[in-house]
Amino acid sequence: MIQIGKYNTLKILRDTKVGLFLGNPDTDPEGVHDILLPNKYVPHQFEIGDELTVFVYLDHEERPVATLLEPYILLNEFALLRVNYVNQVGAFMDWGMEKDILVPFKEQARPMEKGKRYLVYLYLDEKTNRLVASSKTNQFLSNENLTVERGEEVELIVSHITEIGINVIINEKHKGLLYKDEVYDDTIRTGDRLRGYIKHIRPDNKIDVSLEKI
Repeated sequence: MIQIGKYNTLKILRDTKVGLFLGNPDTDPEGVHDILLPNKYVPHQFEIGDELTVFVYLDHEERPVATLLEPYILLNEFALLRVNYVNQVGAFMDWGMEKDILVPFKEQARPMEKGKRYLVYLYLDEKTNRLVASSKTNQFLSNENLTVERGEEVELIVSHITEIGINVIINEKHKGLLYKDEVYDDTIRTGDRLRGYIKHIRPDNKIDVSLEKI
């Protein structure tokens, strides 16, 4: 099954004037095929039947299209992106693709401004089947069923910084807190990715983390 917003390994089905058409009819006969890889991304050497690893997203007409460009963010992941412009629909952010990604006003934790960077989550809108970003990141995190334990090494993404400490995203799944008095690096900023450790899991499943090995 071809996944929008992720990398897919697809076969070259045919060569046309507009580019290569890709798909996996043998392994996924009922799936979507004829995914266009435009001419500007076509490799210099190829044969029909060759496999290519491509990123699949939706073009300006909301059709699945393939590219060899590398996006700054993948489906169901977090990243710090820059706002290119804002209009009556929402904010549009640079994510490495030709078409900027939309952050609707209702998905903005606070009004976004052109030129500024914000931590966002990329998801597939079920109503429109479009890729959309949101800076209301907490709705995509849960500490109800934890997948980590004390002492475990984890990946942290800095969510935002408060007077108490640094709020972090743990393994792109859970919320955690890194206390300020335990941080000796004053260059840490929102969107930074760090290696950390689970220091303490409270009875209410709130998590304290540390940058030092437990």
